[in-house]
Amino acid sequence: MQWDIYYTLDSGQNFYIKNAAVGATPKTSIKCVKDGAVELHHNNTKRLETSSVGVSIPQDLDVDGHTNLDNVNIVGVTSTTDEIKITTDNKSIVFGASSDLSMKHDGTNSYILNNTGTFYISADHLQFNNRANNEAKARFVNNGAAELYHN
Repeated sequence: MQWDIYYTLDSGQNFYIKNAAVGATPKTSIKCVKDGAVELHHNNTKRLETSSVGVSIPQDLDVDGHTNLDNVNIVGVTSTTDEIKITTDNKSIVFGASSDLSMKHDGTNSYILNNTGTFYISADHLQFNNRANNEAKARFVNNGAAELYHN
């Protein structure tokens, strides 16, 4: 298949690179805004834009493999299909606008810290086990017994 490539300027002196199959309507691939952003387009839809503060991706970012990100600010729902790992000791997972709840491991011990209100654990049957997960240490049954075990 042959392609035509077009270089154009609009009245605002923005520079475009467009492409199209021979005889088809050209679609924007790259738009260079005068004294400003550069936009990358896929099928005439903007997918990436540079600005004075960095890069914006107006839709999904699909990253395969290992990626190192120094500082990530995520707004909205984040979902994962695998573990979330913090591989350095003395780092916390922190929840709440005022760091109200945190979980931390210091290399030897692990901590859950609640800095506000009451810390609730809700379950109809709650059980605390030993590290091997083969022996109950405490069991709390809804509308039933509270059992503590030793040895």
